[in-house]
Amino acid sequence: TSGEKFSKRERDVCVGSLQQAGCSATEIVGFLAHSAGLIERPEPATPADLLPGFSLEGLKAADTRVDPLSLLR
Repeated sequence: TSGEKFSKRERDVCVGSLQQAGCSATEIVGFLAHSAGLIERPEPATPADLLPGFSLEGLKAADTRVDPLSLLR
């Protein structure tokens, strides 16, 4: 799918519900980092893992749409 805006205001999927469904925190961080253009593949990562390669230039300039339910597949 093309994904949806990840919005608390709209009561979309929250981190807690992803964790309850079996996703680890590192899987969620890696998925979001990949969606933002910080890493090449969606793989488990901690925020500390991402710091050495972090650059504002690496972030996507456009709105990022994600399909958080793809973590459950």
